[in-house]
Amino acid sequence: MAQAHAGQMDTAIATLQRTLQLDATNFEAAYNLGVAFLQKKQLEPAAAAFQQSVTINPEFARGHRALGETLLYQGKLDEATAELRRAVELAPQEPAMHESLAKALTATGLARGAAASMTRGANGDIILPLGAGEVSTTVFGALAFAAASTDRVCSVSTSFPPADGVSS
Repeated sequence: MAQAHAGQMDTAIATLQRTLQLDATNFEAAYNLGVAFLQKKQLEPAAAAFQQSVTINPEFARGHRALGETLLYQGKLDEATAELRRAVELAPQEPAMHESLAKALTATGLARGAAASMTRGANGDIILPLGAGEVSTTVFGALAFAAASTDRVCSVSTSFPPADGVSS
């Protein structure tokens, strides 16, 4: 079964590459080529295809999101964040864009020492106290948007007031 699926992906990739040879302005074919490469877990050619889609159509928000997420998987955090910020700029009404940016900002924060960032609440950073329970992806999207638009650190607390009784 896996071989049949792999064969279908190879056929899809060949067809999409041929489509792009015939029409180099087909940003959707470039995007779909990236999706096909992702299905085969081939990140480099997927990123190249998504880059091609947004080069052809710089206003293609889904292309920026796909490129950003692929770069994120590759560990290219700054590049990923830039692409995902662009996706949010182009489609601010789409929760998926904010969720992807939130993932990148979280990864960037973790990579740069998020623990140190969490102590900066007293310096005016955005802190959103929430009740116990699940934090929705919409909240994380809002946090990502706030961070993207203010360059401030966002943190989420699931207990309020803080356990030590000191508010930041």
